[in-house]
Amino acid sequence: MNWPHLLLSIRGRINLAKWWIASGILIIIGFVVSTVIDRLDVEAVAAGLNRLAATSLAVVLALANLLVVYCLLVVTVKRLHDRNRRGWWILMFPLAPVVLASILSTFGEDLEPTLYYAVLAVALIITIAAVIELGVLPGTAGLNRYGPDPLAKIRADPRRGSSRESSL
Repeated sequence: MNWPHLLLSIRGRINLAKWWIASGILIIIGFVVSTVIDRLDVEAVAAGLNRLAATSLAVVLALANLLVVYCLLVVTVKRLHDRNRRGWWILMFPLAPVVLASILSTFGEDLEPTLYYAVLAVALIITIAAVIELGVLPGTAGLNRYGPDPLAKIRADPRRGSSRESSL
């Protein structure tokens, strides 16, 4: 697996397995980095080292977190490409629930309960649709506008049984 291409380039397609593996690893790394950022006491680190070292550490951790988010967006765009969807669908699937949840956490106390639960339901429905679209449904078989089928070698391998093309 070519990790730099998988995580940094939006060109091409990835199959379900690579998307699940990359997303799972990135979510774990993001969780660890976010936990370290939350628990980092810049003042205590500055007292132990110096102010520049503490600030540098905080900046490096923030940049690491941004890199994880970027890589998650890249693998999601590639998975959308495998489904023959434009990368702009990322605004609907992964980002819309995050934006809606942020709105709820910011304005939740001021919203009417009916509106609060309606926004929460919309976020949940979009999340379920995203998991189905990205993590359950198979990619487009064969060549599409984003490149060759990432499973073409597996589908054509005679050791795995008859390929889809030969059974037609």
